[in-house]
Amino acid sequence: MENETKSTWKRKRLIFIGLMLLVPFIKSALIMFLWNAILPDLFHFPIINYWQSLGLFLLCKLLFGNFPFGKFAFRNKPFPKPPFREKFMNMTPDEKEKLRQQWKERCQK
Repeated sequence: MENETKSTWKRKRLIFIGLMLLVPFIKSALIMFLWNAILPDLFHFPIINYWQSLGLFLLCKLLFGNFPFGKFAFRNKPFPKPPFREKFMNMTPDEKEKLRQQWKERCQK
């Protein structure tokens, strides 16, 4: 029984690793298809090959995140509320009006 569970986990792990390696190549093919179907006609961009689409895909991943060290690596953390909002909500109506006048003066300059 124990050997069966070990072999099942090994098989699942291999399938998972295989899919993780296969997904970027499928996405690159999709990028190539969409690029070549849309952009050359609209913006007169050149037609790209598969390896260029793979490079474009990796470049976008590096620039815009989704890698563990990318821009949005800590996506699951909630964004902190700005401290100004809480401070503004606790102001009296006179203080709010005074602040609005100050901002109007700043924006008109």
